Amino acid sequence: MSVTRRWPGIGLGLAVGLGCVFGSGLVIVAGGEVDPSAKRALEDLDVSVGITWWQIALTTCALVIFAPIGEELLFRGLELRGLVRLMPFAWAAPLSGLVFTAAHLDAYLVWPRAVALVLVGWVLAWLYRRRGMLASITAHGTVNTVAAVALIFQS
Repeated sequence: MSVTRRWPGIGLGLAVGLGCVFGSGLVIVAGGEVDPSAKRALEDLDVSVGITWWQIALTTCALVIFAPIGEELLFRGLELRGLVRLMPFAWAAPLSGLVFTAAHLDAYLVWPRAVALVLVGWVLAWLYRRRGMLASITAHGTVNTVAAVALIFQS
């Protein structure tokens, strides 16, 4: 694939990633407004990327580079492709989003965040199908970059 053919996928990945960040934010804020206990749980989250420069650098590198590449290869390259062999894409994409969310289960998974993760997984599946792996990795990396910046400035 030539460099000029890669740029549209990267540009679309950036745009879709920023759209995912915005949409996820709306889902999380709306969920917090609907459910005061979820809002309190979200406000009580205390996530840190580390306290030393090298911890912050390693965590950021893992979030922005390694996680998007590895997760896209796993969830879109293997899982989604396998699901599409068994069922129509219209069913495989949301199921892929659910599996993506299940893999992100942690102490910080409050229900509005879970809904946002399902939607992001679904969008990444659609993007992978339409524009390929590079676009979905770029979108995932964009989402994680915004999250990493937010975590750094929260600390």
